[in-house]
Parts: sequence; structure tokens; C-alpha cells
Amino acid sequence: MLTPEKSVVSFRVAGIGSRMLAQLIDVIILFGGLFAVSFVFMILSIGSEAFSAIFVFLMIASLFLYFILFEWLWNGATPGKKAAGIKVVSYDGTPITLRGAIYRNLMRPGDFLPFFYFAGFIACFLNEKSQRIGDLAAGTIVIYEAKPNPQYMV
Repeated sequence: MLTPEKSVVSFRVAGIGSRMLAQLIDVIILFGGLFAVSFVFMILSIGSEAFSAIFVFLMIASLFLYFILFEWLWNGATPGKKAAGIKVVSYDGTPITLRGAIYRNLMRPGDFLPFFYFAGFIACFLNEKSQRIGDLAAGTIVIYEAKPNPQYMV
């Protein structure tokens, strides 16, 4: 990639294995949290359809908000991505924007079709930057985080 200053910058694109590990960790965290919250809502919603409707809405919204907010506020990472040593950046290497995080994650159901990320998996194999459908829509790539080099630290 060429920067405006005409410097060449390269990134190590994250592989399918790292991405799957990150997704597994995020799903465990997300569903663990939803499971805990569901007990509170279950107790509060006894005999109340309003609480049940709010709970269903929050469950669905949290599936998107978890990824959108973490990627936007944590510099392209979720807890799973941090653990796997990867992050999301814009195609030009700049940090992911809120718009990019929204586009990327609203396309997640498309990646999931027809079953467990099959379309996203195929998309990763069909392009040189291993981008899933959400990455293509948002103009993002998933890269390995650069580790600090102690040789250059003061």
C-alpha cells in the first residue's frame, strides 16, 4: 500500500484460523453475558409482555452492538480479536471509523448465510486480502497487530 507521502506500508493480513478463534472467544463472552442478563429479565418479566418485548429487542441489538462498539472504541478490536492478536483497520491502514464498524457488522447476517459463516468463509478465500462480505462493504481488512519491538524501545 502506498501512503500519501509515497511510503510503502504493508500489513500482515489475518488468517482464517485467527479470525475463527477471535469469533469463538467473542461468541462465548457475548452469550455468557446474555445468559446472565436473561435471568434478571426473566425475573422482572414474570407476567409482563412489555419486559419480554424489551428483552427480545435487547438480545437482537446486542448481537450487533457488541461488535460495532468494541471495534469502534477499542481501535478495531473486540476482546476476542485482542486475544487472537488481530484487529480491523480501514483498507488504507487507518483506524476503523464508526461508519466502517456499522457497515461491517450489519453485513454479518449476509456472511452467515446459508449457515455458520459459509458465505463469509468463501469470500475470504476468493480475494487476496481475506475480506469477508462485511469487510468488502465497509472497506476494511483484518490484520495482525504489530507487536512492539523491544530493540527500539527506550
